[in-house]
Amino acid sequence: MSSVNPILTSIRTLADPATWEKAVALADECLPALTGQLRPDEIGRVYLVGCGTSYYAGQVGRYFVERLAQIPAQAVQAYEFAAYAEPALLGRGTLAVAISTSGDTEAAANALVRARDSGARTLAVTATAGSLVTQVAEATVLTGGEGDTPPAKTSSYVQSLITLWMLAQHLAEPKGLGDPARVAARRGEIETAAVAASRYKAGAETAMFGLARRYASASAVFVVGSGPNVGTAQEGALKVVEMSKLFADARELEDFAHGRFRVVDPSTLFVVLAPGGRASNKVLDFLTATAHVKAPTIVVTDEPSSAIKGLATHVVEVPRGVSELASPLVTIIPLYLFAYQLAFERGWDPMSRRYEDFYPQKMRYAGA
Repeated sequence: MSSVNPILTSIRTLADPATWEKAVALADECLPALTGQLRPDEIGRVYLVGCGTSYYAGQVGRYFVERLAQIPAQAVQAYEFAAYAEPALLGRGTLAVAISTSGDTEAAANALVRARDSGARTLAVTATAGSLVTQVAEATVLTGGEGDTPPAKTSSYVQSLITLWMLAQHLAEPKGLGDPARVAARRGEIETAAVAASRYKAGAETAMFGLARRYASASAVFVVGSGPNVGTAQEGALKVVEMSKLFADARELEDFAHGRFRVVDPSTLFVVLAPGGRASNKVLDFLTATAHVKAPTIVVTDEPSSAIKGLATHVVEVPRGVSELASPLVTIIPLYLFAYQLAFERGWDPMSRRYEDFYPQKMRYAGA
C-alpha cells in the first residue's frame, strides 16, 4: 500500500533532479520581470506571509533573504499580518511576499491586500497561475508543485524554498551582491542540495521507516532546530500531526530548554535537526539534557561526531557538502518519511483527515 500512496510518491520526487530544475527554471523565467514591476533597488524590508507549510517556508526564506540579499526580513503568519500589520510601517520600501502553493489561501490574499493598501509592493509565490493570490499581487513567481495535491503537501514545500532562494538572489543584485561568481556559487548550493537529496533517498526510507515502527507508541514528538532549520522543525512537526494524528510540536532548540522540559519523560521523542554550523555546540548541550531525562532522540546531521553519537539515541546521517543555510532543503526529507510511516504504524492512512470534510480555517460564525 505504502509504495503507491500519493504522499510517498511526492516525497520520492525530491530524489528526482527534475523536481528541483523545474523550480529553478520557473524562477529564471519569472524573476526578470520583477525588476520593472517591484523595483528591487527600493526594497528595504521583506515580509514573508503564509499559513501552515507556506508560513514555515517563509521562516526558512527569511534567512535566505537576510544572508543572500542582506535585507531585513520577517516571516509573519498571514492572518496576523492581514489583521495587525501596522500600515504606517509599510510603504514602497517594503515587499510583502505571500506564499501559497494552491494560491487560494484567503488569509494570504488578505495579507497582500493590506500591504498593497498601505503602499507596499506585493508578490505572490505559488504553484498555481491565475489563483487568488496572483489576482491580488503586483507580480507572481511560479514554483512548480502544482501536482503535489495530497492533504499533506511535501515536495512543493522544497520547491517553494528553492523559489525563495532564487528570489533572495534577485534582490541581492541591486546591492552589488549579484556578481557572476557569487551568483554561480549560490546556484551551485541548490545543485549540491539536489544531488544530496538524490543520494540520501537510497537508504533513507529503510532507516526512517524503522524508526517510525520503533516510536509509534510515543506520547508526543518534539522537533527542534536552530536558525534556518526552525522552519524545518515546524514543517516536520506539522507533517507528524497531519499524517499520523500524533501530537507534535516544534521549537527553537534553545527556547525549548527554557521551561518546556517539564513536560518531557522517556515516552517523549525528540527529533533534533543538527546540520554542521553555528548551533553545533548548543546541540551538544541540548542532547546532554535529553540524555539526563532519558528522553529518546533522533539526530539528523551531516556531521555525526563522536560526541553526538555518544549522546543521541539514534543518528540519521544526511549527505555532507550542503551549507547550513541550504540545509533545510535536505533535512526535511527524513522528517517527511518518518511522519509518513508513523501514520501507518498508528493505524492511519497518511492521506486521511481525522475529521473528513472539516476545514476549520474556512468555518464562519453565523452569529446571533
